[in-house]
Amino acid sequence: MKNKNDDLTDRLLSDDTEENLRMENELLRLKLRAEFGSKLHDTGNLPPDIENEFLKYVFAAEQNHAKLKSR
Repeated sequence: MKNKNDDLTDRLLSDDTEENLRMENELLRLKLRAEFGSKLHDTGNLPPDIENEFLKYVFAAEQNHAKLKSR
């Protein structure tokens, strides 16, 4: 189930695709910190698309872990 804040990452924020990915990555890092206390550092040496895949994977793993803990 999507919450209303997920729509932020679905909207284009810039005409530059790479810049959109950088902004989405920053939003994902903030969400990870706010929801799970994760402290991920900027991975400036990764291409934005690879970093985006990684952050989405980490977010999904954190969500699954939280669900398992709540059982």
